Amino acid sequence: MKFRRMVLITLILFAIVPSLLVAGLCALNFSQRSMDLVEQNIETTAEVQAHNIENFLTQRQINIEVTGRLRMLQEYLMDSNRGEWNSEDDTYQALVNDVLTTRVEIQPYLMRFSLVNRNNVIIACNEKDRVGMESLIPAESLAAIQRGEPVVTDLLSTPDYKDGMPHFVICRPVLIDGEFEGYLLYVMNMLFFEDMVTSTDFFETGRLTIVDGGGDVMATSSAYYEEMDNIFEDEGPLGDEIRAIDLNTESQGMVEYSLDGEARMGYYARVPGTSWMVIGVVDRAEFVTPIGRTIWTVVGLVALVVLLSVIVYRLVARYFSRPLSLLLEAIRRLQGGDMDSRVAYDKNDEFGEIGRAFNELIDKIKADRRELLIKEERYRVIVEQSEGIIFEYNIEEGTFFREPGFEKKFGYKLDLSQLADGGGSMIHPDDCEAFRAFLKEVKKKEGHGITLRIRKADGSYIWCDVWVTTIFDDGGKPVKAVGRILDIDERKRVTDELVARAQRDSMTDLYNKATAETFIKDVLDHSGERDVHALFAIDVDNFKFVNDTYGHLYGDAVLKEVGGGIGSIFRGTDVVGRIGGDEFVVFMKNVKSEAMVEEKAKALAQIFHRISAGTSDFSVTGSVGVSVYPRDGRDFKALFKAADRALYAAKNHGKDRYEIFSEATADHYVIQMEARPDGERSMTDGSVTEYIFQVLYESKDIDKAVPIILDIVGRTFNVSRAYVFENSDDDSCCNNTFEWCNEGIQPQKDQLQMVPYSELDDYPANFNEDNIFYCSDVKELPPKVYHILAPQGIHSMLQCAILDDGRFKGYVGFDECSENRLWTKDEVETLSFIAKILSTFLIKTRISRRLERSYAMTRSVLDTQDMWTYVVDRATYELHFINRKTHELTPEAKLGERCYEAFFGRKEPCERCPIRALGAKRERCTLEIYNPVFKVWTRATGSLLSWQGKENMALLCCTDISEYRQEPGKPSPGA
Repeated sequence: MKFRRMVLITLILFAIVPSLLVAGLCALNFSQRSMDLVEQNIETTAEVQAHNIENFLTQRQINIEVTGRLRMLQEYLMDSNRGEWNSEDDTYQALVNDVLTTRVEIQPYLMRFSLVNRNNVIIACNEKDRVGMESLIPAESLAAIQRGEPVVTDLLSTPDYKDGMPHFVICRPVLIDGEFEGYLLYVMNMLFFEDMVTSTDFFETGRLTIVDGGGDVMATSSAYYEEMDNIFEDEGPLGDEIRAIDLNTESQGMVEYSLDGEARMGYYARVPGTSWMVIGVVDRAEFVTPIGRTIWTVVGLVALVVLLSVIVYRLVARYFSRPLSLLLEAIRRLQGGDMDSRVAYDKNDEFGEIGRAFNELIDKIKADRRELLIKEERYRVIVEQSEGIIFEYNIEEGTFFREPGFEKKFGYKLDLSQLADGGGSMIHPDDCEAFRAFLKEVKKKEGHGITLRIRKADGSYIWCDVWVTTIFDDGGKPVKAVGRILDIDERKRVTDELVARAQRDSMTDLYNKATAETFIKDVLDHSGERDVHALFAIDVDNFKFVNDTYGHLYGDAVLKEVGGGIGSIFRGTDVVGRIGGDEFVVFMKNVKSEAMVEEKAKALAQIFHRISAGTSDFSVTGSVGVSVYPRDGRDFKALFKAADRALYAAKNHGKDRYEIFSEATADHYVIQMEARPDGERSMTDGSVTEYIFQVLYESKDIDKAVPIILDIVGRTFNVSRAYVFENSDDDSCCNNTFEWCNEGIQPQKDQLQMVPYSELDDYPANFNEDNIFYCSDVKELPPKVYHILAPQGIHSMLQCAILDDGRFKGYVGFDECSENRLWTKDEVETLSFIAKILSTFLIKTRISRRLERSYAMTRSVLDTQDMWTYVVDRATYELHFINRKTHELTPEAKLGERCYEAFFGRKEPCERCPIRALGAKRERCTLEIYNPVFKVWTRATGSLLSWQGKENMALLCCTDISEYRQEPGKPSPGA
């Protein structure tokens, strides 16, 4: 007994002392870790918000840069710098102002967006009253911009702007061919920063302040600094800390100080790319006091745990060991089969209750065994009277309770060996794989079901629902399975018929649009890199003509025959559907080669050729577009878009053909379209005018873009014909240069070339003061004009003039050939606006091409001159052109080099150079110059000129006069 007591005391001592030491170390470590986490939290908050501001400013810079790349804006800016801009001009300026205004409307926090030229004059702005005024940005910021650097200013407050509302300015220079031409200017309000500091939560006393490089408070959540404009003027400890910071060497760091007797800790972080900083501050007491309380609480809990452990040990040793051993002994007797085993512990405590409960449980088990026999007999009777066939399988013993109802229903006995082998001949072959997976799940799940087909004795199969409930032992091991087989054959077949009807198009019996798309998406979701599929988009050509000419009943018959023909040439595993009025789609799975795809596409064309419209001079044709997975797309939307674009390429190339999608196909059809229910096409998003402007602006070849634009406008406004007429060089004739025709409308382009205006009376006089010629009935036109328009089938028309500097250069027109159409005001305004946009780009392109031809001719002339000729930038002396003869003399000279380096081997400009003498008062200068590198005397003539749109250029023409002059330093002949 003494030994046990000594061991108990020793154990208690060894438990208390280490516990206290561990608790103390943990408390100290917890305190240090808590403060470290607090500092990291403050640091992270300040740095994250600094980077948020950086990202905000970077996004604005990107938006400005994207706007600055607009060619329209650059040309407008260059016109201003060349002195060709007039603040009273409201045409081109209005277009640029609208661009800037749109940017302001879609960007929060942006108050003003201005375009400023090299002379610091605002030439465009969303606030139109600012146009023509001088930009009021700080001088140092202006100097940085002129050096080609983007600028973000500190906080500004201009009394005459927004009543002195605080703001700052973001500027980005516009460089064209490396030259500073002006800049774009954002005026930003402070709402972004105010939202940032008020929505940033860190700790209960956390406060956030943003200051600029001059110390001005831009935004703050601190009541202390709300009343202070400049943090550098703070005479308190934080002011001293902040004034001592050099952001160039210390872009971030901790600050600790006291305010009103409260210790505080904070962290500052510089906003990258600016002189601003973000300061996060929190009261130190918010964390120190709870940490102290936590430490003492931990120590007290450790002491209490040790004390309770000692008490529990004593109680357990006294009151647990003996009764537990008696209970364990009784259980072992029971396991040996002794159902009369009882616990002999009779004290009036918990173990006494456990003993009495154990004895009562044994008595209950004996009674339940008798009751179980009665229930098993009752279960047998219920099984015999239940709907369906009940069966039971003992998984542990491998025995099967065969219900006689199975033999009665199916005509043979249930064979366990066949079920264990995956169904054998009992299960329909198509369901065997699913049944084997079902058997595996039976041993895992408590309840599991399957619908499959089971064979009857006569060889037929019926649909059945099989539901199995598995019984597991306490260790999770399956021991028994009880199941039911229910005949659902009639209900299943009715349901399948209804589902099939819902999935099919009633006219063609092909899959409808929703079902076809669902099946295709399911295949794509389970396809890998090595799988290859093909998607066919099929459209009946001129189907509207078939309906209008032969009637809708005949049109329906054509669609049925087309649908049946398409389904006949594809496999049963392929997905064939009708997705619109005259549009079909086929998804061909697992194609082996592109040759196989082309073979199917050709077969589709033959289907249409076999369909007759009831007349010998007309046959139904179809166009096919094909895309291939995964080359052209990995999802349904991408594949259908590619196939649709290929389909329209086929139509644009004459219809009755197929096209397989490629990048060349994409070049022919670049506008994304989607199918309408009535077979027409519409743009997927955005207004027509905005989309057309985008296509023209981004197009590299306007000759390809214009037909696409006419197609969009014609289909959107449902006109019969859309076209462009352009004047000849001498304006005496007009030519139909572009034309789009709706289905069933005869093209006229080939017949309308070099049409003399003399045959049309004074045709430009038909256009009103808005440059619009509108006629709802062409019969009202003068006879000469009517006799030209009538053979084209025109009933009504709308035309908009193409003007070049006020001169009539042609027109964009829209014809209606089915009836006399009354154009609505909105239609006239929209079509007129589209025509003006189209005219502007056409004129610009034609002028650009004439200039290119002119420059090409100039270069050709200079190359044929028997003198050394080159073009130099007067400001930089860089070479912009070298003619053939100069190249022969100096083959190593390159464009972009300085002339004095390439031709004279000098590091500085020549002292005697004709370029230096050129200026506003002198446009031509000739000097005799000796070249020591080639040892020749030349007569060099410099002339001012504009070269490829650039001013301040000089043309140098040099002639060899060496035979008339002697080399410097040598005596003259006869000396």
